[in-house]
Amino acid sequence: MGVIYLLHFERSYHHARHYLGYTDDLEARVAAHRAGHGSPLVAAAVRDGIDFCVAATWPGDRREERRLHRYRNSPRRLCPICRAEPDPRAPATATVPPASYDGDERLVAALLEVGEPVTLAALNSHLCRCKLAPVSSSHCRLERLAKAGRVRKTTALGELAWVAA
Repeated sequence: MGVIYLLHFERSYHHARHYLGYTDDLEARVAAHRAGHGSPLVAAAVRDGIDFCVAATWPGDRREERRLHRYRNSPRRLCPICRAEPDPRAPATATVPPASYDGDERLVAALLEVGEPVTLAALNSHLCRCKLAPVSSSHCRLERLAKAGRVRKTTALGELAWVAA
């Protein structure tokens, strides 16, 4: 029995945002991916300057990995970052924002911090990495902030993206 792992790219590489793989030694496999060896997709993303993280792991074998590959958009559905779930390894208190911290302000602050157009999934991922809870109704909030002139809609690699105004 080995490990099935899901890599989440910090931004899309052409059409890909994830890589689902199998290994017997996760640390060695991730090191190989970071060095540009192993999967051609991950190697191309690394050459393009795209960082990645291990978003999830499951015990399993190659047959289970193939089963997961057959499902349409399974990596995106399996990815806790894209589903805007807090990092399960983070302490529970770190993911709860202060009561006075407004979701709109949190989104604008995150966009200012990133400083470049960012997709909704990447924005929620950034919030999780900063140990802040994802903002509920992010898309609706961003639309409202765009009407107020505080953020702008744009595209990044063909996807809807947001940037602070």
